[in-house]
This record gives sequence, structure tokens and C-alpha cells, in this order.
Amino acid sequence: MATHLSSSTRAAPESMAADARSLVIPSFVKVGAGIVLAGAALTLLTALQVAALSEVDGYPLESSLIDPLRILLAVFLFATVLCFNVLGDALRSRWASR
Repeated sequence: MATHLSSSTRAAPESMAADARSLVIPSFVKVGAGIVLAGAALTLLTALQVAALSEVDGYPLESSLIDPLRILLAVFLFATVLCFNVLGDALRSRWASR
């Protein structure tokens, strides 16, 4: 059963809040979550492969920050995987009950 929502009552489609109110289709949310998951994985992979240099092309860098950055990106990837799995389970159960 499809319902028409006016644009004034429609929330931003990329937000999970909009998904919680069933304003977007599940495949749209899953594709968005998959893009974030892939981006997080590629960012972490890049950070793990980059050498911690103190200077690049004459510009000084704080090389001691690379390890905390790698840890932060690993935590972000872990949180993204959890969110992706929880979101997928929620979408499956919600749409299976319809």
C-alpha cells in the first residue's frame, strides 16, 4: 500500500530518521549504508598503507597522529559494519511484517 507524502512532510531521504518513519524504500537506505561501508573500508585501507612522514613536499606534518587516526578509522569501520547489520535486520523484519 503506497501513500503519497507531500514534500513539506518528507524528511531528508538519506537520514536514518526518515527510514525509521518509513518514508523511504529499504533498498535506498541499504545502498546508502553500503556506500558508507565501502568508503570506510577504503579509507582505513589507505590509512594503513600510507607511511607516517614528518614532511611532504616541504610541508611539515605531525607524524605522531597517524596511529590515533588509524585507530579512529578502525572504530568507524566497526561502527559502520554494526550499523549496516542492524539496519539490514530492522529493514528485513519491518518489511516482512507487511
